[in-house]
Parts: sequence; structure tokens; C-alpha cells
Amino acid sequence: MAKIISKELLHSGWTKLFRIRAMLPSGIETDREIGEHAHVVVVLPFNPETRTVLLVRQMRHGVLLTDAGDGLLLEAPAGEIDEGESAEDAARREVLEEVGVSVKDLIALGRRTYPSPGRSTETLTLFLAPFSDQDRHAAGGGVKNEGEEIEVVEISVDELADLADNGELGSLALLSLASVLKLRRPDLFKVR
Repeated sequence: MAKIISKELLHSGWTKLFRIRAMLPSGIETDREIGEHAHVVVVLPFNPETRTVLLVRQMRHGVLLTDAGDGLLLEAPAGEIDEGESAEDAARREVLEEVGVSVKDLIALGRRTYPSPGRSTETLTLFLAPFSDQDRHAAGGGVKNEGEEIEVVEISVDELADLADNGELGSLALLSLASVLKLRRPDLFKVR
């Protein structure tokens, strides 16, 4: 059985970085640096009447560091679950803050999925969230004191499908959500 032998804190800041020594089930010992991150919700708001989705575009430090471009990434609204908050409440809060829509119904797709388990403890809970034009209550754009510069992007579900099919979505969570929306709600998409 695998087990942790030692855990050394290497850095503590916006994130914590640990060196973990673990024993594999075979008895071999390995060392890895692992970033400790929060549990996050990621939500794809979609309007079945207009056949559109609401996304966010923002600069991401990791993209800026690894890409030659401007660091901007098209994503689904997302954010950390605050202490004592349910994933559903966090999802509703993040959608209202980032894209200005109040969502009632949430369709949970995955709870505590690991986007990069070899390097991070971060887990994601993914949701689809139908909404209507009557659910729009604010401009969105994020919370000012959180250092967010979020552009709200509304596109058709067909444009989202084209971006996914052409390999143009840089966010794995958005790619996953777009794929599941297409599987669960094929009626929203044009027949190809």
C-alpha cells in the first residue's frame, strides 16, 4: 500500500509547495514537489433559449509564463469554495460575480476531480447551469479587490463546439464542460 514517508514545506505564499517522499505499493520510494491548492468549482452557464454560453477571459499567470502570448485564457466561471460553503453555493456565487447571472439549477458532473494530480492537490467540482435572460442581474467582471480583470464573453453553443473540435480551448475544465453539454443537450447544437 502507498504511504507518505515525509512532507517538507518548501514555500508558503499564495500557494504552498511541499516536497513529498512517498512509498509506492511496490516499496520503491519517490520524491515529488506538490502544490497545495484549494477545492474549486467550475460552472458552464448556458441559455437553452438563445443557445449561448457565458464564459470569462482573463490573464492567467501560468499561461503567461508558458505561452508567448498575452496570457489571456477563455474559461468557464470558476473559483474557490470558501470555508463552510457548499460547492453549490460557491458555484452560484462565482457565476454571479464573474458573469452577472443568478443560476438556480446546477447539474453536478464531477465532484472532487483532479486536473493535475501529479503536481497539485487542487480538485474541481464541475457544473452545468441553465439560465434565462431574466436571470441576468449584473455586469459581472469579478470582484475588484481580488485582482481580477475579467471580460465576460457570450458565444453560441455552436461556436463553443467549434473551439473544442478545433483544439482551441486552453482550459481543460471548459473543454470537459463543453463536451458534456454537447452529450447531454445535443438539441442545443446544430447537426453537423
